[in-house]
Amino acid sequence: MPNWCSNALGVTGPAEAISEFVEAIKNPDGTQKDDNLWDLTRPYPMPEILRGTRSPSQSLETVEKEIADLIARRDAGELQAHENYTKPVTADGSWVTDEYLQEMRDQAQRTVDAYKETGYHDWYTWACDHWGTKWDPHVGWVRIEDTAVELRFDTAWAPPTALISALSSLFPTLTFVLEYSEPGMGFLGADAHRAGEEIASQYVNDASDDPVMTGLNAQLHELQGEEDYDGDKEEELFDEIQMRWTVLQERCGADVNKAVTV
Repeated sequence: MPNWCSNALGVTGPAEAISEFVEAIKNPDGTQKDDNLWDLTRPYPMPEILRGTRSPSQSLETVEKEIADLIARRDAGELQAHENYTKPVTADGSWVTDEYLQEMRDQAQRTVDAYKETGYHDWYTWACDHWGTKWDPHVGWVRIEDTAVELRFDTAWAPPTALISALSSLFPTLTFVLEYSEPGMGFLGADAHRAGEEIASQYVNDASDDPVMTGLNAQLHELQGEEDYDGDKEEELFDEIQMRWTVLQERCGADVNKAVTV
């Protein structure tokens, strides 16, 4: 599982453009995608041919070598299906069926076709380059006003800075301010984008430089070093640390917003 990066996105601008943006990130007909009505990647989706590709990708030559090895081992009586295996098997009880081998070839060919069409062999590399994170953001909270939208969501490992920049290109009259924090690696910051350009940014590489955060972490470390420590106190400290992360993240956002409005 990845470290989760917490994000807060503020979008401001003319009412008509805000309305267009809201409709653009709403799933069609109000349906939910993965139990979520909102999809920030919908205006800037991954090319369909990349979905379902393998990461890391394999060449056709590599796959054919693997297939030859599987066939040899299957014909030697190896690679028998487990008794609980539920997919089709060969007449001799192997899970290496002709259909399975064809799926391997199809997967490798899809990689080749994807590269010809997009310049990418696999979904992962495209997502990291074009969204800034390997998975689409999971939006958990939205507030909509006439000239502003606020969204909160989590992303894997890093903020979706590339996606936000792309969205600002698609909606050039809007200003996008993204706040983020990733406690696992200890970084946080905020960026502002307009018309595809970064117009302000603040980045904190190590939140342990914050004296309040340092004090809270020291208390937690000391508590956890006790033989029979108080679990309730530990939970309180975790909550305080999370609140401090939120304070620092919002502080970065406030500084960036101030720079944008100057």
